[in-house]
Amino acid sequence: MRVTLIHNPRAGVDDQPDGARLVELIEARGHVVRYRSIERRGWKRALERRADLVVVAGGDGSVGKVGRRLVGRRVPVAVLPMGTANNISRTLDVGAAPLQELVLAWERSRRVAMDVGRARGPWGERHFLEGVGLGLFSEHLVDDELRGRDHGGDAEQRRRRGVQELRDRLRASRPVRLSAALDGRDISGDYLLLEALVGRFLGPGLPLAPDGEHDDGMLDVVLVGAHERKLLHEHLRAWQSGRAEPSALRRLRGKRLHLHWTGFPIHLDDKPWPDARKRRAQPPAVLRLTAKRRRLTFLVP
Repeated sequence: MRVTLIHNPRAGVDDQPDGARLVELIEARGHVVRYRSIERRGWKRALERRADLVVVAGGDGSVGKVGRRLVGRRVPVAVLPMGTANNISRTLDVGAAPLQELVLAWERSRRVAMDVGRARGPWGERHFLEGVGLGLFSEHLVDDELRGRDHGGDAEQRRRRGVQELRDRLRASRPVRLSAALDGRDISGDYLLLEALVGRFLGPGLPLAPDGEHDDGMLDVVLVGAHERKLLHEHLRAWQSGRAEPSALRRLRGKRLHLHWTGFPIHLDDKPWPDARKRRAQPPAVLRLTAKRRRLTFLVP
């Protein structure tokens, strides 16, 4: 196969294979590889060239960047998960096999379709592969970006630290008063957290919709009201310790979510939306979120 490999050399921890080693692993199976680092110019143009498979070696941020440029195209995507949470890979049940085994499995892998979310706001339109939301996680991302915090350690240490930081922030987090509608149904209220998901996991591996479907054209909307602070805290504590307990958080499903934005922080996947340099629109405004059914195709062992 002709393989376009997009690699994030800074993903994960220091013992991850470098670009040369990844190319070697793939070429050993007889594939022709076109390599690009996502940190250098040229990776976007590489996606325009013909390929039988696009491979993303990195974390959710890298998968999201590549995936957003391949929406609606027929070329399949294979993920070599090298990030901290690997939420997209976990949603697709890619598993945590060694990278070499994942490469070996491509020839007998199945093609799995995945929904892609679309967010429209006063800043324009963007696709998302994990979720869009407000409240606790959005506040954490904005603060993290401003401080330039460096999460050292291995993937599990980073994940646990990320959940602990959310637990710490939750103690003083203030609810967001929100006017919103899901498929025309009023769901307005005061929320500590509201997340609209196309995947099952968010942030540092939080299983907000562990039994959600990723190919049905629906959004899973998770809501934590102002009176449910203790419930969310207990869930965060369980997830931090590695207990995969069923989520008791309130969850609704729908095709169209409208949020009336009054200036509160918003995130799209793992970044604030929009970034601070592009935040020119003034509230109030309406954000429109939908799920586009089966717009990306992944190879899954």
